[in-house]
Amino acid sequence: MKTMYVAIVSGLVLWLPAVAVAGDYPGNPDQRASIGVSLGLASDSGDVTVTSGGLSAKQDVSAGFAELEFDTRIPVSNNWTLSGALSFSGVNVEADETAALPGAEQQTGGVGIRVGARYYFGK
Repeated sequence: MKTMYVAIVSGLVLWLPAVAVAGDYPGNPDQRASIGVSLGLASDSGDVTVTSGGLSAKQDVSAGFAELEFDTRIPVSNNWTLSGALSFSGVNVEADETAALPGAEQQTGGVGIRVGARYYFGK
């Protein structure tokens, strides 16, 4: 949780001054600073076969993934735009209990940071 707060504060500390100096660039397709938000969800399921001592057993396994991302684009000239994103992700994996195998569940989460630049070629 502490990592998430540090990432959010760091993002704001970097983003706010950049927006303050960003100008209005009519030649840049981005023209003005912008922010966006996106949510991604995915799921998967299948079987796992466990073999031990010549015996094998199948177990149903399912996984779910979610990611929430906040991004920004800040034009700095008619040709250049700086970009950045902050994302939070989580994964949940479940294995169903069977007569031969115990059930299990695993949950993980993380934080990601992305920075970049885009060059727009002139007319």
